[in-house]
Amino acid sequence: MRILFDDEVFFRQRFGGVSRIFAKLIEGIEQMPQHQLSFNCKYSENEYLLELKPQINSFFKPYQFPFKGKLIRGTYGRYTHWKTIKSIKQNNANVFHPTFYANYYLKALTQVNMPLVFTVHDLIHEQTPNNAHYAEMAKIKADNIKIAKQIIVVSAHTKKDLLRIYPYVNPEQVNIIPLAQSLPEHGIKPQKLPDNYLLFTGERGGYKNFISLLNAFAELSKTNPDLHLYCAGSASFNNDELALAQKLNVNNKLHHAKLSDSELRYVYQHAKLFVFPSTYEGFGMPMLEAFSAKTPVVAHHATSLPEVGGDAAYYVDATDVKQLTSALNEVLINTKLRSELIEKGKIREQQFTWQNHINLTLQVYQKAVK
Repeated sequence: MRILFDDEVFFRQRFGGVSRIFAKLIEGIEQMPQHQLSFNCKYSENEYLLELKPQINSFFKPYQFPFKGKLIRGTYGRYTHWKTIKSIKQNNANVFHPTFYANYYLKALTQVNMPLVFTVHDLIHEQTPNNAHYAEMAKIKADNIKIAKQIIVVSAHTKKDLLRIYPYVNPEQVNIIPLAQSLPEHGIKPQKLPDNYLLFTGERGGYKNFISLLNAFAELSKTNPDLHLYCAGSASFNNDELALAQKLNVNNKLHHAKLSDSELRYVYQHAKLFVFPSTYEGFGMPMLEAFSAKTPVVAHHATSLPEVGGDAAYYVDATDVKQLTSALNEVLINTKLRSELIEKGKIREQQFTWQNHINLTLQVYQKAVK
């Protein structure tokens, strides 16, 4: 089978879950001689792709200057869009699978009747209509969904959301393909890591519910004065977060760092527990990362998180600060519970593999071309 990927996600993300998924797909498909993957990428600063294909040009990666991202998207983006449209119009593939939400290729696909496989990672854009950027993304996703031969989602909860929001979609077109975790086996200790800490990873705004965690941590600190809250992610604390931490008298116990995968592995391995208070997730990759690192998990009991975590996490209504505080304290002090969660987490994580994801994705491609 001839499969066409664009490189949209790889010039938009330096890190990130979506680019990690497609890097794994590229790696897996290229090892299968019965399939031919067409992937034309001339420039990227994406860590996962450069590890896989170090020959790709990344000249500007060490440099930071105003409007760098906008410049790359505006210049290289136009070039690579032209190349992808040209490949589609020349019918150089049996199926097209875009790596990110975009619509520049839709007209060309329709003209040559090339099947589109489209991945919907979550439906947060559709459920946040007052955000202009999210509304734009929702429109792009809707345009793709209308013509897609097959749709991939990463959890049953995301499929349920998709069919509710897009009731015209045939449920048999929507394929659930779970993800897997990819952190290295051995970690590297980052600088200035406290000895005793709870771990939070990723973005913190809105539905990520970090403010509830910060309030719960402040309560917990009253009986655990040596405990810290360590946040790994791209964005530094904003003024509102810093002001609240100071008001709660925990500003000297709050830490942030941008980490490599090896450093992230280390902070998972040495955390007292991992906290996942998010009220909406399409999948919940950090749970698997924590399970793999033998770290107990406290998570919000909603959306896809129980589906991914199974019985290996301690669930709570994380929007209730009192409940969250109690849950964190219980997992910290209950040695038997911690051991049970760690053992169940090890078993649960092994049920999610990238080989399974790759094999199921190839089956979707076969369905799309029938």
